[in-house]
Amino acid sequence: MPMVIIEGFVVCLILLVACVVGIANGAVNLVFLYEKEVQEKAVETGLITREKIKRNQLLFMLFGMLPCWIFMICSVYWINGARGFFEGFWQILFLQIMMEFINLIKSIEE
Repeated sequence: MPMVIIEGFVVCLILLVACVVGIANGAVNLVFLYEKEVQEKAVETGLITREKIKRNQLLFMLFGMLPCWIFMICSVYWINGARGFFEGFWQILFLQIMMEFINLIKSIEE
């Protein structure tokens, strides 16, 4: 269990780095993480285009979320040696819950 907690912090760090890189040239670059109304308002005011929103979303999924998922799967099955569905499932679930908990803390601060 302690190893999964450490791995959870690593997953959160990967996500944090992806978000920091995403907002490096302005927070509007990650506007796709917000509701459609917020996205539409950003497009209407000329801060960003729909095409750039789609491009940024694809880049975030490829270089932010995909590394998180690859790390989770590798750590659970190769480092922790999980065998079978349920053993891997609870560990990945725990890592996902840690990631969402960090998002919750971040959204409370806003």
